[in-house]
Amino acid sequence: MPKDEIYIYDENDGADTIIYDDKKKKRGFGTVVRIIFYLFLLFVNGAIILRVCMYNDPKKIENLAATPRVREAYDASDGNLTINTQQIYDMYTIDGHFYSTAFYYIAEAEEIQVAVRYNVHALEGFFTENGFDSEPTAEQIRENEYFAFRLKDSYGNYYDPTFKESSSRFMYVYKKLAFDGIKVLNGKFDIEIYPIYNGTPDYDTVLGTMTIYNPELLTETYKLTKSDRERLSQ
Repeated sequence: MPKDEIYIYDENDGADTIIYDDKKKKRGFGTVVRIIFYLFLLFVNGAIILRVCMYNDPKKIENLAATPRVREAYDASDGNLTINTQQIYDMYTIDGHFYSTAFYYIAEAEEIQVAVRYNVHALEGFFTENGFDSEPTAEQIRENEYFAFRLKDSYGNYYDPTFKESSSRFMYVYKKLAFDGIKVLNGKFDIEIYPIYNGTPDYDTVLGTMTIYNPELLTETYKLTKSDRERLSQ
């Protein structure tokens, strides 16, 4: 019997011959395997891209903020700002709940900018352990202010933020902070984090500290981009 024929016997009608295309079956099986393989690659690449997006800060958090003080300095200096950046070395608090990035020092504005982020899901149990009356939901953490931030220099001077912008993406909450009155980068600068109870910061309770500037580390000069200049000129 040829490979491409099979016989089915029916006791009433006798034997019927059915043409069987073995090559077509193999091609069909190969197509299914290829589709599964490509879907697997698509899933893996999508997971990698999503992970990268989750890890990287949003652009408006990474970018230099066009604060009123920096705008004023930009106009006064005819667009010639001296901006220093540094890779934050001690970017995490000891417990790992808070993370800092995007450090800028704008000399003409005497301003430090930094970004802070925290994972709303990683804070489960954190609030009741630190004196809060209840444990907020992830959505409540995104929408409400539970933490206050201050800048502290090596001489024990404190600076309250003069600019603050909040945003959230995926499981993260981001805070873009600016502190004015810093005439020179002299010594280390730390961000201290405090709880807010019933709308009032408790500056006697430090939840965490991050060193955002260390004079022992390399500092780089930041050049304004076209996008920076457009935002500062508006």
